[in-house]
Amino acid sequence: HWRPHESEGMMTRSQAPSSGPETPQEPSRPNRLCINAPVRFPLPHAPAHEMAAAQKRSMEAIIRALAGYAGAEDPAAFAREMSSVMEGAYVTRQVTGEPETAEIAGNVGRLLIEKHLATA
Repeated sequence: HWRPHESEGMMTRSQAPSSGPETPQEPSRPNRLCINAPVRFPLPHAPAHEMAAAQKRSMEAIIRALAGYAGAEDPAAFAREMSSVMEGAYVTRQVTGEPETAEIAGNVGRLLIEKHLATA
């Protein structure tokens, strides 16, 4: 099974940049960094863009590791697909404010799990 390696962009929790101050209504969500920073700083060499890309690689590496441990045939493909679902859910929820966004993303996520882990 696949195991993550430190050279693959893994980021520890202490290294993850904060997306802003926490309030009771809106907790800090570092995952929004990978959505907001590339839009505000589109040049790939901009520090905020680089941090967002590193955070995305780190999240994909975690998902890829979990998929590998679970027996997925292609953990990298699963990680790319699941990351797209998660990022789409972040954007949709932020833009629309629709509370059912998480449920919809969960439904799609379950389909991906069935697709990639059907033989595991």
